[in-house]
Amino acid sequence: MSARQPCQMILAIALGVASCGAGKATPDGGRGGSGDTGTGGAGGASACATASPCGGDIVGAWRVMQSCFSEDLGSVCPGASATIAFASGGTMTFGADQTYAANTAGGATTHYHYPGACIPNGYTCAQYGQLLTSVGLYSSVNCISDAAGFCNCDAITASTSPTETGTYRTSGVTLQTTHSGSTSSAPYCVQGNLLYLLQAPGDGGVQVTGSIVLERQ
Repeated sequence: MSARQPCQMILAIALGVASCGAGKATPDGGRGGSGDTGTGGAGGASACATASPCGGDIVGAWRVMQSCFSEDLGSVCPGASATIAFASGGTMTFGADQTYAANTAGGATTHYHYPGACIPNGYTCAQYGQLLTSVGLYSSVNCISDAAGFCNCDAITASTSPTETGTYRTSGVTLQTTHSGSTSSAPYCVQGNLLYLLQAPGDGGVQVTGSIVLERQ
């Protein structure tokens, strides 16, 4: 199985728990999924609050309220899903001079929900947990098989507290940011006092839903 995660600047600048580039590699040679603010649960991906791209006035200071993403991996292995439960907080400020600053802190729990047939190389669930640990991306990994034959793994990513500054511009419903010479873009929507930074569609046919929700200060 090869699950894919598109690298999005909204994870990097608003949560500080992911960075753009190759994505989060999983031991099967693919990329990890991204998920929600809930615990994930043995039943697979949880519902994520979101909005349709609508653009709007982004200038001002915003406080992170929720970070919620869910990735359905059914297109690469029926019944598979991956979520990330973020423990995050902090602020983002978008200036009228087209500069931005993000001061955030957060860690994450990645919940993998794999049918036994999706586990690479014929590993058992426990062996797959050891493989996830060996990658070195997580501070701890716990994998348990359930009665239905699914392998459920909770992989903990340690908390970080990054501060990031750069420039930005908006065009229609797209927010583009530039930091340290790297430019990223994603759809967004301002509804009243709420700002939704939206995940772009996944690659390889994987469906990604959710958003980072911020409140105007």
